[in-house]
Amino acid sequence: QGKLQSSVVATIMSNGALKEFLNKHGIELDTCNVGDKYVLEKLKANGGNFGGEQSGHIIFSDYAKTGDGLIAALQFSALMLSKKKSASSILGQVKPYPQLLTNLKIAEKKDLDKIKGLKELKKDLENKNINTLFRYSG
Repeated sequence: QGKLQSSVVATIMSNGALKEFLNKHGIELDTCNVGDKYVLEKLKANGGNFGGEQSGHIIFSDYAKTGDGLIAALQFSALMLSKKKSASSILGQVKPYPQLLTNLKIAEKKDLDKIKGLKELKKDLENKNINTLFRYSG
């Protein structure tokens, strides 16, 4: 609709298919840490106006400075009306890659670089073209 002012901002937990889809349409994707505040920081730094998290927190910074479900719903409804397309035909254009999220209970937060075997595990998975993200929540 011609309103995108810069790149799209998404968190490091976003599915890789998002970047592929945006690049195919000539749109750059900038990533940031997890959290609305980091998305908004990156939007401000880039002069952007659209970003969000995989969890569904979508920021249209022309209208609000936090993720707002009502604004996202209204914007998506406007898109469907202007394109005369159904939600499934629009959303079906992005084919998410298989993704696994595992949460572990940790007794003690150690520096991730000092956890025995973690570097080797990451390297082994990367060699198999598997993207990984190890992080503490919060």
